[in-house]
Amino acid sequence: MIVTEIVLGYIQEHHLLESQETVLVAVSGGSDSLCLLLVLRELGFTIRAAHFDHGLRPESARDAETVRRLAQTLGIDFHGERGDVRQWAKQRRMTLEEAARDLRYDFLLRTAADCRTPAIAIGHTADDQAETVLMHLMRGSGLQGLRGIRPEAFSRGLRIIRPLLRLTHAQTGEYCRQAGWQPLEDPSNQDPSFARNRIRRELIPQLREYNPQIVPVLCRLSEIAAAQTELLDRATDDFFHRFLLPADPGVVRIIRDAFNQSPLAVRQAVIRRAVGEIAGTLRDLAYRHVNRVIEFSLAPTATHRMNLALWIDVSIERQFLVLRKRKAAPTSPEWEKAPLPVPGEVSIRRPDWKFHITRKKVSGLPSADTGNDPWTIRMDADKIRLPLFLRKREPGDSFFPAGMPGKVKLNDFLAAHHLPLAERDCWPMVCDGDGILWIPGYRLREGAAPSGESGDCMEIRVERPGESALRGNEEYE
Repeated sequence: MIVTEIVLGYIQEHHLLESQETVLVAVSGGSDSLCLLLVLRELGFTIRAAHFDHGLRPESARDAETVRRLAQTLGIDFHGERGDVRQWAKQRRMTLEEAARDLRYDFLLRTAADCRTPAIAIGHTADDQAETVLMHLMRGSGLQGLRGIRPEAFSRGLRIIRPLLRLTHAQTGEYCRQAGWQPLEDPSNQDPSFARNRIRRELIPQLREYNPQIVPVLCRLSEIAAAQTELLDRATDDFFHRFLLPADPGVVRIIRDAFNQSPLAVRQAVIRRAVGEIAGTLRDLAYRHVNRVIEFSLAPTATHRMNLALWIDVSIERQFLVLRKRKAAPTSPEWEKAPLPVPGEVSIRRPDWKFHITRKKVSGLPSADTGNDPWTIRMDADKIRLPLFLRKREPGDSFFPAGMPGKVKLNDFLAAHHLPLAERDCWPMVCDGDGILWIPGYRLREGAAPSGESGDCMEIRVERPGESALRGNEEYE
């Protein structure tokens, strides 16, 4: 099948566009978005072109002008805007990828609303789908994440459609070449510091050695997960209709016996939806949180109460399982920076932790490994530049995690390890004169572990009253 037939078939199968509908096409200038623009034009849809300049590369303004001229040549209305992604990321403590996506989609949604254009078309392809499914799989995602990129989504009353999900990147590039257009090349797509680029350039090629059809296989997995998620959503809808009682805003009241007797998948989905309705997001809700509520409902504590993520409390009240948003949450930690005496002890508030530091000379330094306790770490004191101190994260922080190749941005590291956003600003980090030394619960700095030779051994143990000591070893959500 030719490209236009594949795209038209996908549009019709998923009811993405009507024949007379106007669509705003997001055009970066690369082969995928350029193919999208040209195909929709060839199919006879009324289109507008939109380009967002992230300002991350010296040549980005030139690329924006190239896209503007392309639209002008094709007789298509053009809308452009430039944003300061670095400043946005710094202000909101986001990765550049997160900030770029936020600003880009905000621009597209505002532009579509201003032009009274009901749909925005994005040039995601089958390769993007495969990469997304792999990323979610490696994070331990459930069915929701394995659905990957959906053909259609909604935001601010507008539709976001992805008509190219049946095409590969190779097909879009070939289409552009045959049509006589030269796509722009974004050098950031080669940057290995971005996880998606490493998956695209390293992991996918390796998987092709095991299965040359790995991209279509992952895309098929996405479709299977989407179909099963749809069935589970219907079961969850039915449960909510039958077994939820009316409650005040910020409260979900569930008939407990019906909940406990439902299939596990339904109970998991019910808790996720209840949390989503109360908190407005599921971003920091992990698999472990959902299972804690399920276990609590079956075997409640003596107080019949427990705390959940996202500032939600769970309780058993007569025959009901009740999820309730807390009235207030701590705003900021009560400490800014705290010295760590060697040896000695230091206590901080919010989080309520106590640090125990010991140091002694030994013959043959012990391993840094302390078993399954991520809250105790051993280090070679000769590899540390005193003084030690605690601090919160700061804009531009980077870290050299042990066992990882090179420096990573701290925010990328914390996001990859699913530390909830609500906790990142308050998370205490152990630092020395060379920067971040240890992120409690997660990783030591490369090169600080004991070497096995005689010398000074330093041990830091974190005491966290009332908290589980398993955070660093739990599965990703």
